Amino acid sequence: MKKGDDGVRKKGDPLQLPLPAAPFLPHSGPLLLIDQVVALDHEQRSGQVRTTLRAHAPYFVKGYFQVHWLVELMAQAVAALCQLLLLNPGGEPVNGYLIAIRSFNSTPALNLKVGEILIIDCRFEVEMTSIGHCQCMIHTAEGLSCGTAELTFLREAANEV
Repeated sequence: MKKGDDGVRKKGDPLQLPLPAAPFLPHSGPLLLIDQVVALDHEQRSGQVRTTLRAHAPYFVKGYFQVHWLVELMAQAVAALCQLLLLNPGGEPVNGYLIAIRSFNSTPALNLKVGEILIIDCRFEVEMTSIGHCQCMIHTAEGLSCGTAELTFLREAANEV
């Protein structure tokens, strides 16, 4: 997408990575959990998102990371990447809904700390339409596996928003 005189991105211009994730998500405030899109591969229908764990985010309770929040981190990564890979990189975020979680696994005794960097890798498994399926893996910047899951999601059509 290229920026025209009006500042709107036009088709054909490669995206300059990393990109902030916020413009591609309907989340805001403390529920915006991911920071940047750092990699995109249109041929492989995959991408990578990065985030730094913040002290006042909802995934820390009494100083301990709550492992079920890995699913929300994955879901937000899927939403941002799907927006960029398929649908509408220059437009408003399209609402999406997580409809199934399969094969969720997390590392036993996962002890994530404030300030730790997480990388979320996503690969879309089926042709992306209104219903999609994605393999996700989260690991630390040092390569420690945190969790994996298969997410199935439903996205509204851009003209319905």
